[in-house]
This record gives sequence, structure tokens and C-alpha cells, in this order.
Amino acid sequence: MIKTNNSIIMKLAILSATLLSFVSAQYDTCNKTNYQKLMGAIYNPQQGVFTYGNNSLNEKSLPQRTRVLGPEDMFTSDYRPERLNIYYKKCDHTGAFVVKEITCG
Repeated sequence: MIKTNNSIIMKLAILSATLLSFVSAQYDTCNKTNYQKLMGAIYNPQQGVFTYGNNSLNEKSLPQRTRVLGPEDMFTSDYRPERLNIYYKKCDHTGAFVVKEITCG
């Protein structure tokens, strides 16, 4: 009996995670469209500043639960549809940190 209940609970958890992923893919649950301008921006982790074109944006002005994550950063895997995630990586050619992806979750 316990195995059946655990199996059902596990299936429900997987279904819930799948549905949440689908919903966030269909809807902009974290306002990420407002931050698409940061794609390709140079990020300075020491100053917490994104530079794109002639503009700059301080990460302090991002929504409260935003995560700015580099390739070496550890982060929780909990899914929060309202949370903005900005991923950056080091550019091989210039050595600068560049925004590569913006997601909800």
C-alpha cells in the first residue's frame, strides 16, 4: 500500500512540475519580456551592472527575487514562476561576462 501511495505522489509531483514548466513557457509569468534587452549585454559582477549599447542597468533595479547566475554559481532547483533568472557566461574571445539566457523560474 505504501509503495502505491508513493508512486502516485511521485507521478503527481512530476505532472505538477511539467505543468508549471508548460505554463511559464506559454505565459510571461516573471515579466521577462521587459528584460530581453539584456540579451548579449556585458555584465560586471563586481559592480552588479549590465551594459548594453549606450545604456546600463544596475541589478539592484531588477525585481526582488531575480537571480543573476554565472556558470560557477550554485542555485536552488525550486521552481517559482514569478522569479526572473538571468544567466551569463564568460566570452571566449573577450573574457567579458555576457548575458546568454533569460528565463522564468
